[in-house]
Amino acid sequence: MDAILAFDRLSQEDVPCGVTLMGFTSTQGEHDGLEVWENATTIDGRPTALSGTPVFDQFSKFASPTTFAFSAIFQISQSTQAPLSLFGSSVLIAQAQKLVEDREGLKVGTQEFRRAPRLKIEGLGAEEVTRKMVRAYSDVNRRSYEALKPLYYRETDPTVKMASKLSFSGIIEGSNRLLYVEREGNPTGPTILFVHGLGGTTNAYQTLVSSLQEFDLVRFDWSGHGRSTVPESTSIESYVEDCEAVISHFNLEQVVVVGHSLGGLISLHLAAKVSHAVKAMVLFGPVCPPPAAGQTALAGRAAAVREVGMAAVADTVVSNAFASESLANRLGEVALAREMLTRQDPQGYALAVEALINSTLPELNRITIPTKLVSGKEDKVATVESGKSLVTSMGKHAEHISLPGVGHWYMLEAPAKCVEIIKSLTT
Repeated sequence: MDAILAFDRLSQEDVPCGVTLMGFTSTQGEHDGLEVWENATTIDGRPTALSGTPVFDQFSKFASPTTFAFSAIFQISQSTQAPLSLFGSSVLIAQAQKLVEDREGLKVGTQEFRRAPRLKIEGLGAEEVTRKMVRAYSDVNRRSYEALKPLYYRETDPTVKMASKLSFSGIIEGSNRLLYVEREGNPTGPTILFVHGLGGTTNAYQTLVSSLQEFDLVRFDWSGHGRSTVPESTSIESYVEDCEAVISHFNLEQVVVVGHSLGGLISLHLAAKVSHAVKAMVLFGPVCPPPAAGQTALAGRAAAVREVGMAAVADTVVSNAFASESLANRLGEVALAREMLTRQDPQGYALAVEALINSTLPELNRITIPTKLVSGKEDKVATVESGKSLVTSMGKHAEHISLPGVGHWYMLEAPAKCVEIIKSLTT
């Protein structure tokens, strides 16, 4: 009943949240388990089985939690017999500790969750801490939404706003893994295959797609990233196989590949391996195999995320990747980059870091397709000098473009310029 009480008070305060009754619940001596809440509502035309149970009647007007897109999950169990304890995602525990007035005897334990962050609050004062925590978390999410909204919505009709117009969104089979793929745009237009970077997802290119709807746009999460499954091991070669799986599944031909960061290195290997399938490339800040010092730093990063979770590196990585002006003034873009990074599976991310450590360059002279390699003048991850060196090695088919005031997040810092460069190579 603690969750019901907290939910009831939060609802009166217009705080967006849902309630799910979990565990060994029963009514009239019969065990209902996790079905209690679902049966208290009408789903797919089913009758409300518990309509005669007064305590559940108040929830019949709400949608089933099975339809919720959870941002965070809070479990609550209040008791006057036990001290307050917090167990769950480190990012939520850090926020909750700030809301606890009396920390004497407070017990804390962390565990990272792949999907929505979760926090279990038990003991004395659990209901009050939960209400404060949900209220604070909802306020943060509301501010983030307002900051991100201009990035995701472009008004194509005075009465309709769309983030994307997906023709396909789902899972396909890769090589011993499952890959999440999105497709949209003009199915008869030139195909663009987007390959995101380390810590990215399909959403890394969200700022570009609304301006490229005349093309056949295909985005996917590499294995171990985003909504794709985490394999036992990865390598640059296995990520290239992910690209090949997407190309094969949709029978794509004469593809323009757009790669960012580590996705740029993957794209180079893809072009060298299947030159018949790749028509041209745009590379935003492609990284190169790191030197010995870089390998040591990356190994420390992989160890940190495995031990502590993505929160161990998120803010440092994000801050280092943006140009100084972008970091100060493009708050929505910074929030989007941080959100993609913090939601990664730590093991999947660590595997990608180790793949970079062990990476090599392909035989660049084998790549003879038109290529535009873009460097940001404030990119500390893939420098202008590094970009020029790659172009020199690739020869006359490659062109180097330098963007002032841009760091490593090209699509978030200079989306209009990115679109212009992509279109210049596809026309």
